[in-house]
Amino acid sequence: MPSIQDYAEEGDYLPDVLTTLALDYLQEVKDTNFFLFLSYYAPHVPIEAKDSLVQKYQNKTRKNPSDTLPNVHYAAMVEAIDINVGRVLQKLEQLGLEEETLVVFSSDNGGLHVQEVPAFAKHTPPTTNFPLRAGKGYLYEGGIREPLILQWPGKVSPQVSATPVIHQDFFPTMARLIGAEEQGRGEADWLNLPEAQPDSSRSLFWHVPHYTPQGGKPATAMRKGAFKLIEFYETGEYELYNLSRDLGETENLMEHELEIAASMKAELQRWKESSGAKLPEPNPNYEGE
Repeated sequence: MPSIQDYAEEGDYLPDVLTTLALDYLQEVKDTNFFLFLSYYAPHVPIEAKDSLVQKYQNKTRKNPSDTLPNVHYAAMVEAIDINVGRVLQKLEQLGLEEETLVVFSSDNGGLHVQEVPAFAKHTPPTTNFPLRAGKGYLYEGGIREPLILQWPGKVSPQVSATPVIHQDFFPTMARLIGAEEQGRGEADWLNLPEAQPDSSRSLFWHVPHYTPQGGKPATAMRKGAFKLIEFYETGEYELYNLSRDLGETENLMEHELEIAASMKAELQRWKESSGAKLPEPNPNYEGE
């Protein structure tokens, strides 16, 4: 398979090159049914952006000292993504495919809010997720609450849904879309989310049974309605938050919502058993810090 270097020259910016390849692909498959997965890598480390866009944000901060940005390089990377997503949408419109194509925009984790490992430490930490707590590598909202935007003119109505969803929903949504047999259990259909009240009966799970480079501890999180439970394996402790009242996860309710805590702990345990979730094991050679 050709390497991306075959399509790029020294000094080209990766999101630009990836988008150009995507546009060529759309031109090639415009008369067929197609699926395009476009992963920009940016704004991942290393935090590097085009000089022209960095200069734009440097000028912005000089003209408006009170309008501070976490990191001009990161801001420039985000705009580069925005520009290139716009190129894709424009191509669909030019090809007359806009009303025939579902476009999904999302991310894999929250923004990096800490300094990276030495090899990628330049220009980090790049951002803040405030008012959300923490960021990438953590099971607090700053680490797992991500954008999800759908565009499909005439099929997806303009609205903001409060229903929590998860990337596991992607496959069953696409399967239903093309008329395939439904897969999975209890997933949400992204094309038919309620606009007002979220579904409080569905449980979502995030399982990270290891340490992360950003400082996150082995843990599992569960979301059910407004409540979120986190189990930490290092200490055996739990944290419970009401996200409808405390989006920043500042007040641990384990001692105040005893019934909800007990119910969620029991359901979390059942999920781990039914899913075969791997759990961390103590390191016999650990001697402490």
